[in-house]
Amino acid sequence: MEFGEKLEIIGSGAFCHCPIKSIKIPTLRTIKNGAFSDCRQLAEAEFGGKLEIIGYGAFRGCLSLRRIAIPLKDDMIEDDPIHYRCTQFDRCTNLARVDLVGGRGIKNTISSLLLQSWKDDMNTDIGFINQLIPHIITQERADAIQDWIRTVISRMDQYKAEHSRLLKEDMTLLELAIWKAKLDDFMAPSLEVQPTKKAKLDVDEIRRELRITSGASIIIKNVLPFLSLIEYDCR
Repeated sequence: MEFGEKLEIIGSGAFCHCPIKSIKIPTLRTIKNGAFSDCRQLAEAEFGGKLEIIGYGAFRGCLSLRRIAIPLKDDMIEDDPIHYRCTQFDRCTNLARVDLVGGRGIKNTISSLLLQSWKDDMNTDIGFINQLIPHIITQERADAIQDWIRTVISRMDQYKAEHSRLLKEDMTLLELAIWKAKLDDFMAPSLEVQPTKKAKLDVDEIRRELRITSGASIIIKNVLPFLSLIEYDCR
């Protein structure tokens, strides 16, 4: 099926029992409850980064569904008010793969992290869902996907915050090192000359001058943003 470029909402039960084999709707924002329930020939469903809500029972009974691609957003998978859990993929017995749309932005964020161990952790967390899904009962798969999304977002936020903290510390040390090198160069000639009178050095003025001449201000202003972690809005 082909959908218009402006389609944003699929209503409740809109395609229930339809013989759809695949879906790709990059503009969609809301999938209401039961929208694609019992589409037994549906094998793949791919949505874009604008998707915000997947209603309860949206893909219930899609027996052939193997893969779904969704964005990394918390609270996107709604709880079923009757069953008090997520029922989006109940009886989706063949669901084995969950991919993230917007993967390029996530990949860039991970590659920008300072430590390789952080990168490894993130890649492991992202790939974990596809190891888990085939081994849990269908009634728990939607909840598992929701928990997985929250875990990935939380871990990414943690490493991004730590990345920024370490980066600021490193830039401060760089700035101090530049100041010290220039200060040593500035003070050395003064020590070789024996003045007839004691001259009082204006330390604050010297530091201000060195900050400008050493280029520290330029480095802090331009290098820090360049090295800062690429922002990826997970929400």
